[in-house]
Amino acid sequence: MSKPHYDREHHVKKATGVGDPQCFKSEAGKPKFKVGDKVRVRDLPDIFYTRTQVYTRGAPATVAELVYESPAPEDEAW
Repeated sequence: MSKPHYDREHHVKKATGVGDPQCFKSEAGKPKFKVGDKVRVRDLPDIFYTRTQVYTRGAPATVAELVYESPAPEDEAW
């Protein structure tokens, strides 16, 4: 059997570990905010930012927890 000219698994190899916090532990950049910082929720157009509820837009808030950064499902799908 001859070797294929195209690596069919190149996407799998590239994506392995993406989004897995254990694979990228300590590789994230410094966070913009820290726990306790006073912030304001951005008031962006809902055509692009569907995960921010209308009633929270523009509201003052306090950072309660820092979590691992991951893309939104909408962004991952593209």
